[in-house]
Amino acid sequence: MAGESQGRESAFISGYSKDSPVYYHHSRYTRDYRISYFPNQNDGELYDLQSDPHGHRNLYHDARCEAFRSRLVMDLLEALATADPPSMPVEGLW
Repeated sequence: MAGESQGRESAFISGYSKDSPVYYHHSRYTRDYRISYFPNQNDGELYDLQSDPHGHRNLYHDARCEAFRSRLVMDLLEALATADPPSMPVEGLW
């Protein structure tokens, strides 16, 4: 469509706990999904942003999504491996 912003295909972020270096995550967002991986907990979150735009139904442990989740985690880890080195964490008041 004319005038529609194309934007990025995806965005990659990492989040760190100010309380413990053990608690952190890496996430990748697209128009269709959000995948987050918590390495030290070997856990994560997966949201279908088309059917669940506010992220209320975590599909990470849904057996029907296992192959898709595995592919997304691999994509996320590849994005992490090729990303620029992280800058110093920004601490927010919240």
